[in-house]
Amino acid sequence: MAGSLPARLRFVRRVCSSGCPWGKDSYPEWVDSASLHVKRSPKLLLLVAGLFALTVSSAWAWFYVAPPAPGERLRIRSEKEVVGHTYRPEPLVEKVLDTLSLDPEHVINGAYTAAAGPEHVYSVFLASWLARSAREMTVVQHTPDICWRAAGALPAALGQPPVTLIRIDGHDLAFECRVFAVGDSVYELTLWCTLVSGQMYGETLRFQPATAGVGASPEETRRAVFAAGRQLGGSQFLDSVRKRRPGTGDKQFVRLSTRVIGTDWREAHSRLTGFVKKWLHVEVDAAGR
Repeated sequence: MAGSLPARLRFVRRVCSSGCPWGKDSYPEWVDSASLHVKRSPKLLLLVAGLFALTVSSAWAWFYVAPPAPGERLRIRSEKEVVGHTYRPEPLVEKVLDTLSLDPEHVINGAYTAAAGPEHVYSVFLASWLARSAREMTVVQHTPDICWRAAGALPAALGQPPVTLIRIDGHDLAFECRVFAVGDSVYELTLWCTLVSGQMYGETLRFQPATAGVGASPEETRRAVFAAGRQLGGSQFLDSVRKRRPGTGDKQFVRLSTRVIGTDWREAHSRLTGFVKKWLHVEVDAAGR
């Protein structure tokens, strides 16, 4: 038979897997039968199983055996009516609800328009997940850094801070802050934050606006979107490990945005943070799940 010995061995394995023509455990002279069998050491198998069990039990103990006191568990709720604004709901399609594992009863998506003028429009999104229905962190990883960029919006650095603190009902919430180009010289400023088990989840590996922003090629944008996804997952994992908080509890994600007039992000930021304080309320969650 022509061909190298490794090729012959692959051929014999393939033939013998469906019934060896030479009989059970019988091979041609040129085949080293010992090379077709993998010896499994019971000691090695026990070692691997023991290391696996130790890893799993250690990870469980890190999060659940005498973890630090979690502090106040917060919950965000919104006002349906905001004085001086008209609300227009924008129901999410079934595909989006399935992707986010969302119950339509637990999501608010729409826009508020201020009487001051059509440029004073505030897009809002507030979603809540119960622990029993969404234990994975992926449901709160659809941030503008990932989804807006995947949809074609390009990050822009107009001088805005990466994070802004907003005090609501006596509680300081750290909102991620970004500006995106959504058209030719048209910018949108957006804020968002995440709560898991009533605690803020920070993004320690924060996206850099200078990477694959305005002027980037489609390929550069695609790579940046994937990188942002990895960064977000990694930062949430590090935050979870550092603070010994599992990511399996109740979750909330809130996002707001408004148009930037010209390139004056400060004016848009002032309007949006002012609207946040009218629309949102922060309460201590007595259930504490």
